[in-house]
Amino acid sequence: MTEPMIDTSNAAKKIRRTLRQDGLDYIVGGVGLALVAIFFLDIRHGWAYVVAVGLHASLLPYLRRRIVYPRIGYAKLPPMKMTIVHHLLVIIGVAIALILFYIFGKDSRFNWIMPLYAGCILSFMSFVVAVRYRLKIDYVLASFFLVSGIIGSILTRAGNPAGIVTAVQLWILAGILIPVGLVQFLLFVHRYPHAKEQIDESSV
Repeated sequence: MTEPMIDTSNAAKKIRRTLRQDGLDYIVGGVGLALVAIFFLDIRHGWAYVVAVGLHASLLPYLRRRIVYPRIGYAKLPPMKMTIVHHLLVIIGVAIALILFYIFGKDSRFNWIMPLYAGCILSFMSFVVAVRYRLKIDYVLASFFLVSGIIGSILTRAGNPAGIVTAVQLWILAGILIPVGLVQFLLFVHRYPHAKEQIDESSV
């Protein structure tokens, strides 16, 4: 009698979907947006943009190794289909976004676009994640990001400094993301207690 085949691909998708609900993406993302806002106050602070991107690439995996994996059980997931070409495209995309922000900031004819451009980029990224993981909160956030960009462009067209408007826009979004992430994180921790805590409770 043959053993039933385990659909590892489907299992990996479920694990990644669970990880998406730990709230850390939103917390780290919110901190990143708060840092990027510094860049918009003064475009010479490109380091803030780079640090924000680096945080998501390095801090997020570190926190998950320390906090999340001990709670849900670590399994080496099949690598996501990210080739060298994909990584290069991501790097090129980040570089292009940074260059365009710099151009918009230097040219008074186009700098009103900055908050709309920022909102559209964030909305697109959130929408892609929403389609991938099928979580309603990401669809809601995608809408928030887009609306923030529209409101920001209206404010800049009214004569408000584009850099300040965009910085405030990102700080407001960070102020939404971080609390949402904290609530999700607390719910996640409650739902998935540490393995040691589970053993202690079962022995009582």
